[in-house]
Amino acid sequence: MARKALNSYRKISVETATPIRRVIMVYDGIIKFLEYAHNHSNKPSLEAEDYEKINTGLLKAEALITELRLGLDFTVEGGIANTLNDLYVFWIEQISLANQEKKPEKIYEIITLVTELRDGWIEAEQSLKV
Repeated sequence: MARKALNSYRKISVETATPIRRVIMVYDGIIKFLEYAHNHSNKPSLEAEDYEKINTGLLKAEALITELRLGLDFTVEGGIANTLNDLYVFWIEQISLANQEKKPEKIYEIITLVTELRDGWIEAEQSLKV
């Protein structure tokens, strides 16, 4: 029952969110999955289960980044779509390397990059509210 209510709340939150808020929500999801992977990679000795959880978190983050790429509008002249696309491609490359190496510092670097851009979107959203 509680899970159904939570899922309904999430669905309504997404459906009623502004486009900028939706982008921020995707960035939050990317960060959540990267942190999940980071937490499982930050152990002195990794077990098979940890490798699987790191892989899962990184692949889910990568899937959300791919969704952001698919949503870019390259028809707007002077837009930032090409810059964002290049950044997203870089993130995906870094996630792939992090997944191969399973090093927490590599995952943390990506978290930092995503967080910085997410914070920029939050500032943009706040400036539009004024």
